[in-house]
Amino acid sequence: MTKQATDATPTSALDAEYRALALAAAHGDASASKKLLQVEDKIDAIARSERRKAAAEAEGQRVAAVAQEEASQADRQAKLQLHADLLERREAAFVEIEAKTRSLAEVVAYALICDSDVWAAALAVGASPERRVAGRITDFIAAKLGRDGAGLSDMPSVIAPLRLPLTKS
Repeated sequence: MTKQATDATPTSALDAEYRALALAAAHGDASASKKLLQVEDKIDAIARSERRKAAAEAEGQRVAAVAQEEASQADRQAKLQLHADLLERREAAFVEIEAKTRSLAEVVAYALICDSDVWAAALAVGASPERRVAGRITDFIAAKLGRDGAGLSDMPSVIAPLRLPLTKS
């Protein structure tokens, strides 16, 4: 087989037949004219088949692109919903922090009043007053909320000997 014979496709063979029949039909050959119509129908069928394949491929790509876009939108929507849920949870935590901070502030104020009374009573009886409570409370809260506690890195670091509970129990 020659290189030309192996390169020949059904379409190129059909084209060659078409040209030969067209020449014969042009010279008045009636049977060539009939065969020419059949070859033209085959050529049209091949072209139609190729157009259908191309259209099917294009539609398949379009459908895949639409599906990918829908999946991308669904993923984005899920991420947006997660973000909204997390914002809502954080806001609820803020509300709780504010409420507990108000309550804590009241208790700390009471402890400071009691500390003043303890200090005055110790001085009145000639006893040595102990360390003021304000510093102990500050160290305790900083230790519980700071880096070593809840993780607030802006809270002052408290050295280990000062990280003591407020109560003696």
